[in-house]
This record gives sequence, structure tokens and C-alpha cells, in this order.
Amino acid sequence: MSKYFTIVPLEEQLGIGDQLYQMQTLYNMGRYFGWEYQHNAAAVPWRSRGKLISLSRFLDRFNYHEFLGLKLIPQIETAGNLKIIDSKDLFEHLKIHNGDPKKVAAEFEEYEALALVFNPWFYQDYAKIDRHHAIPLTHFLPLNYLYNEARKKDPVFIQSDPNKIRVVIHYRLMEQIWKNTSTGITQPLMFSEVFKKFVAPPEAYFNLLDVLTSCVGSEKLEIWFYSDGLPSLPWLTKMLMKKKHLNIAQALGEARELLSFQKMNLKKMTAQLEPNHIRIGDNRFLLREIIHSVATAPVVLSARHCGSFRCDFLWDSAFPDLGLRSPTSLPVISVNEDSPSVFREKLGHYLPTLFA
Repeated sequence: MSKYFTIVPLEEQLGIGDQLYQMQTLYNMGRYFGWEYQHNAAAVPWRSRGKLISLSRFLDRFNYHEFLGLKLIPQIETAGNLKIIDSKDLFEHLKIHNGDPKKVAAEFEEYEALALVFNPWFYQDYAKIDRHHAIPLTHFLPLNYLYNEARKKDPVFIQSDPNKIRVVIHYRLMEQIWKNTSTGITQPLMFSEVFKKFVAPPEAYFNLLDVLTSCVGSEKLEIWFYSDGLPSLPWLTKMLMKKKHLNIAQALGEARELLSFQKMNLKKMTAQLEPNHIRIGDNRFLLREIIHSVATAPVVLSARHCGSFRCDFLWDSAFPDLGLRSPTSLPVISVNEDSPSVFREKLGHYLPTLFA
């Protein structure tokens, strides 16, 4: 039997949430076959998106492996007998052997180690298969533990009022930039309807904030608003030309319209929330703060649930909730999926812990 396995995420430039989703999916797969895990920290670090690449943008990278504590896991060593295998092919082996993981593992006994390469098939098609044919979701990277251990050596300080409940709001923009049309939200740079769950209008946040205020009182809340902000006009114009096959004049006109609409939304959000804490940007220093805020704040409002289960055999991950929150905390609240009544019900269960 193979002594250990490691994970090879997709080579393209990906966000932290995407890479953690890939790691968790393949970690569960490898452990299901009985192999021990060693971490591969070679994946390209996150880089600020929404702006044309320059030397300063390239240098403003974020090594999330170290920050999230993933480097506390034993790291992969150079192995002469390393077998690289596509994760979809490995899943097909499992089907051939009628779901018996021991028979699959036996096929690879001659190798000292395996490197599981992520296959994009797992993004959408895997969730559609019959659950009885899926790999049970029983093994998890201990993200909450690793993150807390990493903060002992590299703490993040957030000057919040200890007498108030810290509420984090995450308003996603950048390449997810959107506008309202007669048919609803439109995201010109996104290729699938699924991305509409990644964003939400200001009113969706305000509706849930009203519920929170009615339960505990506005004077007891400290709001921290985070947004990755707007893409640059040159970058957005270039992407619209590429994605929608527009000429430069058409792309420039649509880019200005998108930016104008979201500038109005950001102004609406920040005006409503003042004099609370407003953080807009995507540099690595702010990235540390937002990840820590979402990991530790009593209440987090975001466009969608993340760091949770997509279905009973698939874990989901999305920035900024990366599965780092304590299991006893109030889960991240989705302003798209949690109605005011559902939020009120959840608050009733967790309310005593919010003042702890």
C-alpha cells in the first residue's frame, strides 16, 4: 500500500477558496483509500485580481499555506517512486471495483507515494452523481485547529470593542462585478448562473441587519464592512472584450456602466454603516484581516454559505469563510439563502454565545 499521498491543485491562477476546495476534495479521497497525507505547498499563491498585472501586483502575493497553518502538516518530500494520477481516473477505478477502496489501493502498492491531480469534473458533475456512488465525506483537513495554531506565532490584531458584538459584512465585487437588469442580476464576466449566488444587493444585507438590530439593539453592534472593491477600468475593459467579444468602444462603455452602478452600491452600503469600520481593497495585509475577522467574529453576513457542505458527500469552500470558524460558532449567514425569519431562528439558538 502507498505510504502517503499529496495533492496537486490546478495550475491556473486560483483563489484561496478554490484551492482549499480542491485540497479538501482530494484529501478526503486519499484518506478514504487509507493513504497518509503530506502537504504540497507549491500551489501558486493568491494574487490580487481585477487589475492589470504589474511588478508591484506580482510582489503583493499572499502565501496562504503558511498563514492558514497548512505548513504545520508534514510536507511532501522528494520521492523517486511517485505516481501521478488524475483524480477522476482514480474515481473511475473505484467504480470498476464496486466501491471497494481496498481493491483500488492494492493497484498502487508498488508506488511509494501518489500525487492526486485535481480534475475540473469535480466542480459541477461530481455533485450530480448518485450519492451511493460517491466517496463518503469522512475525512477533513483540521483547518480550524491549524489556523488557531498558526495564530500563536503570527497573531492578527483587530481593535474591536469588547463590549459590543462584532458583525462582519462581506460584499463581493472585483471579477464578480454585476448590475441589475430587467431579468435580474447580470454578471458579464461569469460563465455560469451559479455565480449569481456569490453576490447580493445592499438591501439583502440591510434586511438581515434589521433582524439583528431588533434582537440585540444597534448600540450593542460593531459593524466591520469588507469588500474587495472595484476592478480597474483598463482591466475590466480588457476582460469584457475577451469574454463578450466586444470592440474597445463597446467594452469601455459597458465597463463604465458597471463601475458606476457598483460605485453607487458601495456608497449606499458605506453611508448606511457609518461610523463603523469600512475596509475596501484586496492587498495581502487586508486579506489577513478579513480572513481573521470571518474566522473569529460572532456574526458574519456574506452572499452565500461557504466552508460548509454542498451536499452530504461534498464540502464547499469559498472566500472569505474557508472553514476556519469554530464548530460551535454561529455559521456564516447567507443573505441570499437565509431569510429574515430563518436568521431570527438561528439567532435565537446562538444568542447566548454572542455575548460570551
